[in-house]
Amino acid sequence: MYRSIKSNKDTYITNKVVSLKSKVSGNVGLAGTLDLFKLHDLAPDSTNVTNELSRIFIQFDLTDLRNLRSSGSLDINHESFQCQLSLMDVFGGQPTPSDFTVSVFPLSASFEEGLGKDLVYYSDVDASNWLSSSRGTLWNSEGCSSGGGSTQTCDFITGSLSISNTEVKQIFTKGTEDLLVDVTSIVSATLTGELPDRGFRITYSGSIETDSNTYFVKRFASRHAYDETKHPKLILKFDDSITDDTQNLTFDTDCKLNLYNYVKGDLINLVSSSNSLTGSNCIKLKLVTETGGYTLTFSGSQFNLGSNEVTGTYTSTVNIDSSDATIALRIAESGSVKFTPVWSSNDGTVAFVSGSKIEAKKPIRTAASSKKKFYSVNVGGIDQKYSVDQDISARVNIVDNKLSVKLVKSPIETSGTVLSNVYYSIREVGSGAVVVPFDDIKNSTKVSSDSEGMFFVINSSCFDVGRTYTIDIMIKINGVKNVYQDASNIFGVIE
Repeated sequence: MYRSIKSNKDTYITNKVVSLKSKVSGNVGLAGTLDLFKLHDLAPDSTNVTNELSRIFIQFDLTDLRNLRSSGSLDINHESFQCQLSLMDVFGGQPTPSDFTVSVFPLSASFEEGLGKDLVYYSDVDASNWLSSSRGTLWNSEGCSSGGGSTQTCDFITGSLSISNTEVKQIFTKGTEDLLVDVTSIVSATLTGELPDRGFRITYSGSIETDSNTYFVKRFASRHAYDETKHPKLILKFDDSITDDTQNLTFDTDCKLNLYNYVKGDLINLVSSSNSLTGSNCIKLKLVTETGGYTLTFSGSQFNLGSNEVTGTYTSTVNIDSSDATIALRIAESGSVKFTPVWSSNDGTVAFVSGSKIEAKKPIRTAASSKKKFYSVNVGGIDQKYSVDQDISARVNIVDNKLSVKLVKSPIETSGTVLSNVYYSIREVGSGAVVVPFDDIKNSTKVSSDSEGMFFVINSSCFDVGRTYTIDIMIKINGVKNVYQDASNIFGVIE
């Protein structure tokens, strides 16, 4: 699962001196940039301002994350779960500092974005500003300067019950880098209610704000920037892939076989003796040989995403011993064995489904080292247009070009080759910019498999309206990565 969540409000505050006045009431909520700067000892002495500072605030709507968590589609405690705060640099030829550190803290106080736009004189009076977080509400300390624990009265939070230090840092060497920091612990604590849902405070690190140097100006795009591709994002990553080895059933190897129970189009838990079948070892899978009725029995469980049980989805790990006398005889005869999978209740009184025959084969064992495969890759099921916040379901068809093909009179459909490590990426056609990158670390873009082949689902909220995209596929075998570009037709998102 890969999601890109856009901010619902952002701004920055400053005490910058303009025309001998510190513009502490100025608001820039509708500005196209988020400016981070510090001017040391540049203001006239009459203003009594030594350091002119700015501080950025940003918040994201976490409704989608809450819905995914409540539905069991997201486990925030799983090792694959990650949230990253992304701000894009805006460099327009202006002076830019280098060798500095930016700090990110969760906010305690709520802020208003405001309607100000004036970035020259800061003459638009509105909240939030250096004095107030919102209309009629002052910061606990001017400039959102008061830090404290999550149970204390403060402007931003420095620690909580599960997070001893909430500060997240990034070093900027050149000064033109984008901001990309891991805020997983902050988001997790916010979703559980440990931290208030107020957003983030972004500043120069504490030592920089108090030293004797000037840092002017680090500029990020705001959510009001003309170029939507540069808008701030909260990036969610989570491995929700599911593996099915129906087409790769191999002797002497742990293989996964899955069952989906659909009722009127929805996944529903199986029922036996009026009891909903949930949890571990709640179902049985029998593999019955094609002839002779020889049966192997395996335990099955409800499929889990992290620690979350997935409704109406079951899985069984099977390992077929090729040295079994009956199995070995059939292997000697044909080199493989065909089974009919039968899913039933544990007591055997209810047979839920008897599937199509599946074939178990011997592992490939050879004295030759593996050679590079030459595949043809196609992503099907992609429409030309999608609505905002719509799930996009795609099928990945991988064909080994060296496999022989027998011509027949009637057309046939092939599900292609099912591989273990396949990933998708999505690019914007016009610019070539990667919108969804390959992720083989957290596996958020790993392609799933079922009895019909390989597939993935991505939500259109990751994409900007009015732009067009294409899908690339990466196949990873023994650590070697091969990328197949433009594997899908071009698609776009409309209002």
